[in-house]
Amino acid sequence: MLFRSVAQDDCIVGLVGPAFSGASKVSLPIYKSAGLPIITPSATNPDLYSMGGEIFHRAVLTDDFQGPALARLVMNKVKNASVFLINDASDYSVGLAKLVSYTLGSRVVGKDTTPQGTTDFASTIAKIKKSKANAVVYTGYFAEAATLVKQLRDSGSKATFAAGDGVLDAQFIKLARKSAEGALLTAPAVPFDAASSKLAAEFTKVMGAEPGVYTTESYDAANFFLAAIAKGNKDRASVLNYINKNSFKGLSKTLKFDDKGEVAGVDVNGFVVKNGKIVLSGPIR
Repeated sequence: MLFRSVAQDDCIVGLVGPAFSGASKVSLPIYKSAGLPIITPSATNPDLYSMGGEIFHRAVLTDDFQGPALARLVMNKVKNASVFLINDASDYSVGLAKLVSYTLGSRVVGKDTTPQGTTDFASTIAKIKKSKANAVVYTGYFAEAATLVKQLRDSGSKATFAAGDGVLDAQFIKLARKSAEGALLTAPAVPFDAASSKLAAEFTKVMGAEPGVYTTESYDAANFFLAAIAKGNKDRASVLNYINKNSFKGLSKTLKFDDKGEVAGVDVNGFVVKNGKIVLSGPIR
């Protein structure tokens, strides 16, 4: 596997990643045994420190924060919210859904699990209609979310659609088209174009695609490692020591990690799909 070859390559003194919680759970024990410091820009499962220990660092808040924030966003935007909650059976989705459910309490009027790869949501939509929910919260990823919201709108439902950072991707809008309009989204992230429109434009020109949801956090993590190297730290142990003891002022936030590799003093942001674009609405209170 790729993560084993990365761990064994002595030329690699720091890693920006892993990107997802599932990949982190598999690879962190290997990186830990190799002493390779990592900064994940996007893996949000709260339990990852227990697998990575001292080498683990995270540039965003965990689902312990995003789940309640997603619930608050729905309650803030939907009058007398009654919510139907859907997960996709993945570690990320199930964990996020539990926290949303806990925060919403009795406002949750129905639940369902639709595994990744589901293409026909008819039975779930029937359950949504039966529950009389006026909001649907989906905690999976953008591909299935696009199919779900299209079928939901085709069924005539006007229930508000909301989701977490797994759906905060331009591909969601490309796949769902007009059905994505009005969707509420969350992420413990700062969009690259909001952080630096100049760098975002340069990224799009060079890469031929728009920046993804955690591009800013990835950029900051990479520059923290580069700052460590610029100070003369050329091996994993010294880079790790630098990252653990110092801070870095990035575009998204100042990266300063506590003794469990977590960053503090930041917010979960809310977004809305408006006129075919994902628009930042600001911190969720």
